[in-house]
Amino acid sequence: MKYSFKRSCRVCVLSICLAAGLIWSCSEDPAVELPEDLAELENLTLIDPDTTPIQNAEPEPLVTYGETEEIIIGRIGDFSIGEDGRVYVADFSEQVIHVYDEDGTHVNQVGGEGEGPGEFRQLRSISIGENSLHAFDTRRMIVSRFDIETLQHLDDLDIGYEPDFSGSYFFHPYELDLVSDGNYLVHFGMGFSMEEVDPDFEPKHIGLIFNVAENSFKADTAYSIRANESIVDRDGSGMRVMSVSYNRTSHAGYNAGKIMTGWSDTPLFKWVNENGEYSHALYMPYNNPELSRSQIRELYENREEPWRGMIRNDDHPETWPAYTSVLQDDEGNI
Repeated sequence: MKYSFKRSCRVCVLSICLAAGLIWSCSEDPAVELPEDLAELENLTLIDPDTTPIQNAEPEPLVTYGETEEIIIGRIGDFSIGEDGRVYVADFSEQVIHVYDEDGTHVNQVGGEGEGPGEFRQLRSISIGENSLHAFDTRRMIVSRFDIETLQHLDDLDIGYEPDFSGSYFFHPYELDLVSDGNYLVHFGMGFSMEEVDPDFEPKHIGLIFNVAENSFKADTAYSIRANESIVDRDGSGMRVMSVSYNRTSHAGYNAGKIMTGWSDTPLFKWVNENGEYSHALYMPYNNPELSRSQIRELYENREEPWRGMIRNDDHPETWPAYTSVLQDDEGNI
């Protein structure tokens, strides 16, 4: 199972895990009036909106995986847990992967900054297979594979992707999952260019399956969801991109042959298989908290120009997102 961190200095295994600080019980058919776009969804589970959420918990740290007297970690960005209990922690700053035994003992590290075999320029994602560790370098578009027992470098696989910078947006890969048939699910986000924005183009995040045997991407997308919102300022001489806390964000995760997707404006999560075929969904009716301009000013009053001006001129939404992050466990629960 793999996990990702946006901001962290160490990893702890906890005896309880909360998604967005809340736990709800589920009901198959509560008396809830569904929005029109959800009413026809098959295999839809509703979370009872009248259930009282648990907003506080006191998790107990069991084991810590992180720095030692000899090991200094720059920035944890991704980590995976193998079937044998070993923990693999990717240091995005130092371009290395640290390996720990289940009890937290540091075993070894692999990788390093460079362009040689098993080295990385921009390590961004790791996955554990039956016999190998897979590490994705998004700058070189290469997947490096290491033997799971000896940690020796096996080979490097070039996924052969070249971004198209001709438009106002472009796709860039940011994460990789090892899927059930030994191929890769590559997650793509949207980047911005200086080109004039096409008003008819809707930015998307997509997932594509890379067929290892054929060394190519499958033609059809595995999933497609709205791209993360950002404030973008193109002034002719340059471009600035800013993400703020009230922006809506897309979420995608893979587990046991199913891909989960969500858009943070609404607690609706859908699962599809690796061919993009719909499987089931989960929804919780929820009234997003109101968002005022005074709240925004308070949050960003210490930002310097031109960033503060970008926020001031932004057409902000009337509510906060429904959630900020979501995580699946080994059994597919969120």
